[in-house]
Amino acid sequence: MYRHRGRHTALLRARALIAAIDHPEARLKLKEIDETIAQAMGLWLDVSVNREEAAPGMEVVFDLTAVNRARIKRLLSVRNWKVSRKNARSARVRRSWRSTVQQPKTAQARYKIPGDEPPTQPYWLRNPPIGDRYDVRDRSVARARGKPAGAPMPFKVRIGSQTLELVRP
Repeated sequence: MYRHRGRHTALLRARALIAAIDHPEARLKLKEIDETIAQAMGLWLDVSVNREEAAPGMEVVFDLTAVNRARIKRLLSVRNWKVSRKNARSARVRRSWRSTVQQPKTAQARYKIPGDEPPTQPYWLRNPPIGDRYDVRDRSVARARGKPAGAPMPFKVRIGSQTLELVRP
């Protein structure tokens, strides 16, 4: 059984102190502490999509799920899920709810890919070839393994008086 007293409460107090600091390092630490609080509380957030591949002009449906595994007496609500891509319109889910222990809460977001959105390419085909060789300008993507992450999904999770901002791929 999860005993919450003292564990996430101290983290929430530290988060409030960090949030009051206007500095780039403090903003980075705020993201880290938000993830730490979510893990300490057993908060599980998931995003899945109805299709693996989609072309410009098509609509995709995101299924969003949140599970609170901690026994917390404070209000815990998830709100303002947002689907967005760089330089594109976004789809928002403005649904808020209070979580119950071990009961999944779900919502859906529909997102139409703009018709002028360029298709994604394998990193070696993003630039035209030079002679018989591929032109890989960004070497960091060549070192990344597996498929690139999809559109990031920001979650705003309210715990008591504080709002955590978590991102899930």
